[in-house]
Amino acid sequence: MSLTLLLLLLPSKSICYNPPISENLKMVVVYGKPLEFSTNSEKSEENWVDCLQKCWKQWDCVVDKPTVRHVSPVTISFVKFPEKDFALHIRLYFGYGNLNITDITVWKNDNLVKRLDNQENPYGCEEDFEIRINATETVASIYMNDYPVIQYTLEPTVPLWDITNFVINDSGHSYQQFFLILLIFCYKHEVSENVKMVVVFGIPSEFSMSAEKSEENWADCLDKCWKQWDCVLVFQLVDVCTYYEIQEIQKVTKLDSSYNRKVGIKTGNRYQMNLTSPFYLGEMFFMKGKTPKYRNQLSISFVKFPEKDYALHIRLYFGYGNLNITDITVWKNDVEVKERTVENLVNPYGCEEDFEIRINASETEAYIYMNDYPVIQYTLEPTVPMSNITNFVINDSNLPDQQATLYYVGWTGICEVFMYHCEQTLDAVVKGI
Repeated sequence: MSLTLLLLLLPSKSICYNPPISENLKMVVVYGKPLEFSTNSEKSEENWVDCLQKCWKQWDCVVDKPTVRHVSPVTISFVKFPEKDFALHIRLYFGYGNLNITDITVWKNDNLVKRLDNQENPYGCEEDFEIRINATETVASIYMNDYPVIQYTLEPTVPLWDITNFVINDSGHSYQQFFLILLIFCYKHEVSENVKMVVVFGIPSEFSMSAEKSEENWADCLDKCWKQWDCVLVFQLVDVCTYYEIQEIQKVTKLDSSYNRKVGIKTGNRYQMNLTSPFYLGEMFFMKGKTPKYRNQLSISFVKFPEKDYALHIRLYFGYGNLNITDITVWKNDVEVKERTVENLVNPYGCEEDFEIRINASETEAYIYMNDYPVIQYTLEPTVPMSNITNFVINDSNLPDQQATLYYVGWTGICEVFMYHCEQTLDAVVKGI
């Protein structure tokens, strides 16, 4: 008999990281005036010295536009401090020997271990760029806009998972200049106490051959899979355990106990994510997954704990009264604010189909996007501000009929900063030209 699994991937969250002010940042004063600017820029009545100090301290206040210029490198480092182990140090050169190239190095205790020179740098000077980097245990994949990926073999003695810092322009040289608009990293939250390992007799029937293996006893195998955020199933075969991530296993064949073959399946229906920074106005919450079965439900909550203030509590019903509907409520100190309750809104999804939900808000309105369906606009409660929340919670009540398969949950911030052009370049001003 074949048993099809709905595998739950513990959600990760993407966070917009506003970097603290570096000691290498300085305010340079020149004579000039803005030529292209926004009329809604912030103003204040302060003396000039205090204005400079305020702009220096404020991460998104800018004066010059330091883009990449000719003969200006940019570096991206994945580092473990204080050891100065650089698991990945990427340097993009612009105009060296009239070439734009990329070099990749690894350093251990600040000593060079490995070098790969003259890789492609697809960018020109002073143009927009986007770089994404991910890795397995052995290979880093470097994506530069839509150009072919660079695959780089990592150094085993300097593991990427051991890093403590991302560093942009590590050397801090004056010629290392570019304009950073957005920096996002992925945070893997702790395993929820509601997630459990369920053991049944069976064997994987559709799976990847590259799954991780280890020689441990069954109890330790179950514990390891439970603690490992991306493990969804573990299989026991004699003295070897095989661990599967969500993309590595599709089906399990159920057996009776006489076969003595076991699988441990990670299950759970309530997920709580702690915010590491405020959910600022304009930021976007997002989640993807598969909707539950008929006569089940899914809830999404924006909560402040321990007060139990629910700035937004969205509940999607599937097949209740033969209808798929959405209700939205607000709760203050765990008491429903009745005047904010809105019921029987559209739920555009069917049972057991892929979905994507995105939510952002102004001070007064929340905007709920469900795939490509018309946006739901909801008036927020002023006494329960969205900016005060401390947690996102999926299926807060943890009821048996609250089920969904989650691919990921997260949020991303608004990190764009206003830029303007100087009439002269900074270099020209400093030189008195």
